[in-house]
Amino acid sequence: MQSAVALIIFKRARNTQKVFDAIRQAKPTQLFVIADGPRPGRPDEIESCAATRQIIEQVDWACEVVKITPIPIWAAGSGSLAALAGCLSR
Repeated sequence: MQSAVALIIFKRARNTQKVFDAIRQAKPTQLFVIADGPRPGRPDEIESCAATRQIIEQVDWACEVVKITPIPIWAAGSGSLAALAGCLSR
């Protein structure tokens, strides 16, 4: 596939793995990964966010992986949209 794919992830590793498996079959040449981190005051999300981000390390085909991982958590919706707009402008 000569197209780019944008994947927005947060803390659901099982769902992300299913989507990633479909992306792997398509083998895009570019993969933009937009990943929010754990929310403040939610230490339970640290491990699940890290496990979800780890899935992206499974890229095993010729692909430019661009990781967009903010330091602070973005506001629901607005941050992801801004990151997606950045992907589209490339």
